[in-house]
Amino acid sequence: MSLPRSPRIRQELTAVESISPGKKLVETNTGSGDRPLFFRRTNVERSPMECRSSYSSFSTPSSSSLPKSPTTSSSSNAASWPSRVAELDREIVAMRSSHENIVVVLRATNKQHAANVLELRAQVAALTEENLWLERQLTAKGELVGELREMEKQQQRDTVNVGEILEIKDAQIQTLEREMAQLRQRLARLGSDKDSQLYQEFQHYEARRERVERTYQRASEGGFGHGASLCSR
Repeated sequence: MSLPRSPRIRQELTAVESISPGKKLVETNTGSGDRPLFFRRTNVERSPMECRSSYSSFSTPSSSSLPKSPTTSSSSNAASWPSRVAELDREIVAMRSSHENIVVVLRATNKQHAANVLELRAQVAALTEENLWLERQLTAKGELVGELREMEKQQQRDTVNVGEILEIKDAQIQTLEREMAQLRQRLARLGSDKDSQLYQEFQHYEARRERVERTYQRASEGGFGHGASLCSR
């Protein structure tokens, strides 16, 4: 008959020892109340998912190794548990390595995206500065047109060479209006080029993000699928 353990001692028990139905039988076969070497190595610092996987693997015997007696059951379990624990540890290491690789890929993608965003911002800033310059040019041309029209009105009040002055001013106004139309067309082309470039960069980033998500999904399905099959047995 075992003595009752205090809460502190109970916390030091391993996950397998605290829930295994054959614990007392193993202690009886060892001849002392000390835990076997396997239980001393397996501490309770494992994650809840690892404990559940270990318990589902350890508490469910296979159909090919059903115990015929308490002694043979405890010895067969003690012989098979270390190999199962090693297998689960290898599975966890493989899953962890796969997840670390995925994290590295995602970080590299985020860095590349950040660099692309900075480059696009620089291009947008340059285009904005050029647009401001063109707007200043348009404003200056508009002011010049206003001055010319004011001069035209002034010349209309003059009676000397009115016809010649009007022809000259009309030609100047038409020239300025053509320049303004050319500037407007240039502004429109710059706007369309900027929108097209931003859209291409966005499509490139979306395609890269979808590839990374598919890679992460395939890696997650491949990593967790084997662990889930172990838990379901």
